[in-house]
Formats: sequence, C-alpha cells, structure tokens
Amino acid sequence: MLKKIIIVLLFALFVSLTYNIWITKKENITLQNTENPLQAQNSPATVITLEDMDYRNKMRQFIMNIASHGKEQNGDFTVITNNGTEIYRMLPEDPPGLYEQFLAAVDGICIEEFYFGMDMEDNSPTSVETQEYFMENLALPRQAGATIFNIDYCEGKNIDKSYELSLELGFISFATKQRDLTTIPSSINKYASENNDNIEGIADAKNFLIILNPEEFNNKEEFINSLAKTNYDVLIIDLFFYDDALTAEDVQVLKEKKNGGTRKVISYMSIGEAEDYRYYWKSTWANQQPEWIEAENQDWLGCYKVRYWDKDWQSIIYGKEDSYLDSIIRAGFDGVFLDVIDAYTYFEES
Repeated sequence: MLKKIIIVLLFALFVSLTYNIWITKKENITLQNTENPLQAQNSPATVITLEDMDYRNKMRQFIMNIASHGKEQNGDFTVITNNGTEIYRMLPEDPPGLYEQFLAAVDGICIEEFYFGMDMEDNSPTSVETQEYFMENLALPRQAGATIFNIDYCEGKNIDKSYELSLELGFISFATKQRDLTTIPSSINKYASENNDNIEGIADAKNFLIILNPEEFNNKEEFINSLAKTNYDVLIIDLFFYDDALTAEDVQVLKEKKNGGTRKVISYMSIGEAEDYRYYWKSTWANQQPEWIEAENQDWLGCYKVRYWDKDWQSIIYGKEDSYLDSIIRAGFDGVFLDVIDAYTYFEES
C-alpha cells in the first residue's frame, strides 16, 4: 500500500508541473492544478462532498467510498474496476483533488475485448481506433501504477496472440472462447508465466482466472476443489455459488495455489445495477420498486440500473453487517472486482 501511495504522490507532482501541455488525440484534457494537489493523495479515505455534482464524479465518489471502507477493514484490500475506462479521463471541470484521490483508491483496471471480441463478435480483432481509445483512457492510471487486466473472447491461434500482445503492453490477460466465463482452462497459457511465487498484491501477478458462472460444476465443493487445483496468481469469482455463499474456510483454501504459492482471491460485485437474483432483492419489489431503481437492462434481463448515489442503494453495497461488501470482507476475500461502473453514462444520456 505504501509503495502505491508513493507512486501516486510522485505522479500527482508530475501532473501539477506539466498539466498545461497534456493533450490527447480525441479529447482536450487539461490536468487541473489544485490548491494542494498532493494533499488528497495522502489519504485515500478522505471524503469530498459532492453536492449537485455530475454523474461521473458521483460514481468516482462511490468507488472511493467502497475502497475506503474495504481498506478500513483490511489495509491491503484491493479494488479493481471493470470497463467504463472513460471515467479515468481527467477533465477540466473535475473538482480540485478529486481525480487524484480517485486514482489512489483504485488498484487495478480490467478491460474486456482489447484485442478480440468487441461488440459481442467473438474472435474478431478489435479495431486499432478502439485500442487507441482505451490507451488514451488508461494513460494516467498506468502512469500512476495501476495494474491492467484484459479479457479477450477468442479461440484457436488468437488465444496465444491475445496473451502475447497483452504481455508486450504489460497487461495481465485472460483469453477464452466462453463469454459466459464458465470454464477453467486445462492449463495456463505459455505466455502467462505460470509460477509458484507468493503473490503479495495484484502488481505481482502474471496471470489470472475469472469464473463468474459456475454452471459446469455440480456443487460448491466441486467448484472450490477445481479452483484449488489451479496455479493462477489471481482468482476473480462470485461471493456466491448460486444461492450458497462461500465461507471464510472456502476462500482460505483458494488462497493457496496447487504448487504451494499464495494468491489473491477477488470477489465480483456489481455497483451500477441491481440484480433480481441477488440476496438483497426483495419479493415486494415486483409490485413496487424503490424509487432509486431505474429501467431494466434489455441486454441483461433481471438487471436494473440504479441511482447509485442514493443512500439506500449504497447501504446495500457497504456499511452494514449484511451489506454486500461487508459480506465479501467477512468471507476473507482480498478485494473486489467492481462491475457496471459505467452506469453514469445511462444518466448522462437520459
């Protein structure tokens, strides 16, 4: 954690000295000078009040609050965000200090389809223009030391190509032909550097496995045992095997690779949508939903956009004994994988 804060501090100093010359290809982004640009970096737990702020910064604040709560319980708690990379662009209208504090709260960023599978077209190469867009969005967090993960949806020779190209950029890759993320590959790809190292943080990782749908496993015990027999440095899984939550004993088993090295175990958590199959969903909502629930996602039925800044939704996510994040922490996970962080675009476009 100390290493990460030092990196972010140095990065913030660089930003304050050079903000007037930063230009990107697609968007003119000026790094703001602040009254004290380093102060926010020294304490990622500091809360900046956002009254009538834009939706993007409300999502940033939400992520910061989640990170702060997690790190209060475990100083090494890891926060990885999935997609929504435009949130990492620093804009002239950002309030002083907030962007730097947001950057300090996030340890890793996952993108999907950097090389293959964009727009649900599995195995099709992603355009150079789209890759450049991703790289522009990731420029500042990469300079600050964030770990970048990539999930490609491809098969055949393109699987090797995904791993090889990701390695060249310093990304940690997972390539699969199973978009539903149901399958454990028979072996770790040759470009993914299987190892018996002890993984102290995600920055040490050389590979990862993400399994979010356990439909290929008959029961939780089979699921846990199958994962335990792998040597991946990072596992990203759900807190639940269907309706059965993983216990602290389950998670502890997963923290050791088959070859004896230790690894990080991260739990999936959607924060931009409410899912009607989750434990927090109330049967009464079928007739009368809370006012903070918005439209159903027509691409993912059963998932509903939420006003993620609403205190009732946020209390479902963190801060109470039965909150989602608190359940994840209690089960012994090393961090969270935050999905649907791009929910702010729904409100920006409404």
